[in-house]
Amino acid sequence: MANPQENVSDDTNNGDESGQLENNKAINEALCLLETQSSNTNTELINLPKDICTPEKTPELSRNVSPAIPNTVSPLNNHEVHQPSEELYINQLHKCAKQIDKGRFGKVYSVTIKNPREIRMAVKRIPFRTDENSRLSTYFELSTMEMIGSGKTPYIVAYYCSLIDVKTSELCICMELMDTSIAKFYQAMHRFFLPELSPEKLNRFVQRCAYNVVRALDFLKSKNIVHRDVKPLNILINKDGNIKLCDFGICRNLTDRQLDSDAVIGTGMYLPPESEKCAIQGDMWALGISLIEIIAGKHPFAEYESYGLGFKILEWEPIFPTTVSILAQAFILRLLRKEASERPRSYMDVINDSFICNMTEIPSDDEIDFIQHVIKKTNKL
Repeated sequence: MANPQENVSDDTNNGDESGQLENNKAINEALCLLETQSSNTNTELINLPKDICTPEKTPELSRNVSPAIPNTVSPLNNHEVHQPSEELYINQLHKCAKQIDKGRFGKVYSVTIKNPREIRMAVKRIPFRTDENSRLSTYFELSTMEMIGSGKTPYIVAYYCSLIDVKTSELCICMELMDTSIAKFYQAMHRFFLPELSPEKLNRFVQRCAYNVVRALDFLKSKNIVHRDVKPLNILINKDGNIKLCDFGICRNLTDRQLDSDAVIGTGMYLPPESEKCAIQGDMWALGISLIEIIAGKHPFAEYESYGLGFKILEWEPIFPTTVSILAQAFILRLLRKEASERPRSYMDVINDSFICNMTEIPSDDEIDFIQHVIKKTNKL
């Protein structure tokens, strides 16, 4: 039976001598690559936004790496933060860290820093590897976060800074910590709140998800970026009712000529039926599938065998519960046209759809109250 999420493999190095050489090579390549993006890179510590605490201890030096590699950290400062006032050492990221997610190219941890105030953040650790896919993923994850995750839009997780942990041969991307993913949220919503959940609340939540994600994708498009992995696991939510897009490891630039020869990529269960390699209509399809998944409480292809899935999708027709509004159904069906050319040609066309055109950035008190109640239940899954 097909699983809507991709298989995760962990091929981290075992630490032998040859592996150490590969790690050192990968770090040196990364340093060269990252330095081309950052003009004020230093090798001691990182400046963070003013809500990040200043540690009293000096960083623990790494003694098992090549002298060519900096012996503490090699950070990339967030150029959009114009008044950094506090600092962070790499060894602080090892303390009070709890793994909260795992993806194709790295793991995400919730990190709490208590010095002197308590600061919580999410830290994505991406191992340095020399294979082309991993190198590209690291490059696009970091460059995209630096470009668009620095407070320029409320619909994408905020980016704080990046550091290189030479002891573990990992890039550490420090960013905003959200409460949970939409994947866990809808599971809790269906398990603990249905069938008592009113159609109005469900429709409003679908509106909120659709509006925020479309706004995020439209912002990416304004930077010539396509996400390529829209799904409930990559949409995050917090108790303030904020819904934000994350995970930019396989995004690409729409003007990149390399895409002409790039393989079709993404999570299989969210790929459109056409073999379109890189266009915004692919993300529209994935959003449509994600909205149906939220409404139904499971992926629409969860019962399908993975073999021949593409042919079955061509014959598939979405089925909606009677509680879903006509406007919501029409909106989702626009995103799920089998032919890419029949889907909206721009995100502004989607934003102007009558289903979400009257939505605002700030959720209502009723929305926030509902979201907080559901988030509390996600811990019981």
